[in-house]
Amino acid sequence: MLYDYIAGGAGGETTLRRNREDFERLVLHQRVMSGFDAADLTTRTLGQSLSMPILLGPVAIAGMFARRGEAQAAPAASAAGTAFCLSSVGVCDVAEVRRTAPAPWFQLYLQEDPGHSARLIALAEDAGCPVLVLTVDAAVPGIRHRDARSGLGRLMSARTVVDGLTHPAWLWDVWPQPIGPAAVKRDLGWHDLD
Repeated sequence: MLYDYIAGGAGGETTLRRNREDFERLVLHQRVMSGFDAADLTTRTLGQSLSMPILLGPVAIAGMFARRGEAQAAPAASAAGTAFCLSSVGVCDVAEVRRTAPAPWFQLYLQEDPGHSARLIALAEDAGCPVLVLTVDAAVPGIRHRDARSGLGRLMSARTVVDGLTHPAWLWDVWPQPIGPAAVKRDLGWHDLD
């Protein structure tokens, strides 16, 4: 079920397919004897200096792919000299991630309940998150057919229990683990984890 979530897209997956086709058209050309000793990929964005123009973007429920996934990704990004953006739909909350690395960027799904959004912003601010990334495209969640077929969103259904039991290494690594208060306990319309 987690493979379908990370590998899939919404609707007929047209945008996903087009993105893959666009990336396949990119070609990196090797240049030799250019008189160029060392490349400097350092870039500055949103008030931060990064070692390269790449950062770890927010991935919902990353902690379901590896134990405390967000708390592992943040120090890895820091070690590489780049930023990590924590999803507001993470397994680890911002305080836990902050204990493992410099304050992450924080991605916020705007909610109908402004009080809920305000509480998440306050948690991010208290943790010292330097950048707030607003996600505004989830007001009407995409229809994710793969997730519906695989059972993601109903973690305690018979199907997902069997899925977990047939993947014992994953089960040993990630289940059960406590889920942080800024995590998957709220309904964003595409899953029901309560």
